[in-house]
Amino acid sequence: MKKIGIIALYFSAFLIVSCSSTTNTSSSSNNNSAATQAGTNCGRVLAGLYTQYKSAGKVDLANSTTLLNVVELCTYCNALKDHKSDATYKTAFASGLVSGSNGLITNSNSLSILNSLLSLSGYNITSSTPSTSNEAINVALGLINLFKNLK
Repeated sequence: MKKIGIIALYFSAFLIVSCSSTTNTSSSSNNNSAATQAGTNCGRVLAGLYTQYKSAGKVDLANSTTLLNVVELCTYCNALKDHKSDATYKTAFASGLVSGSNGLITNSNSLSILNSLLSLSGYNITSSTPSTSNEAINVALGLINLFKNLK
């Protein structure tokens, strides 16, 4: 029970930080730049989670760093879902995935990875402890399936 409280605390803290740093972009070029940056950050987080998965053989939800990375990943994927009908945004995001992943994601598989991210469930992480735990587990299971398709 203590672990769940700690998990909820980490999620709450990260959500507060991520919500306070959100900016509103109005022009198309700023939107593309924001999409590329979000994709780059998402690729970086995915590469880190993938490295941890390959070394441990699992997505370790008991590890606070992993949990923070999952929450961070969710913020980028929520932004992606908000623009799922915008082909330009998706292309810029996919480009960012390639540059942020240190070679894990390539130009040839970036759109496939992007579509896998769009199909994952569990991005609605809240500060409610039971909901947060279930959503984090859903994301972890989705990541494991995504990672099986990489390398």
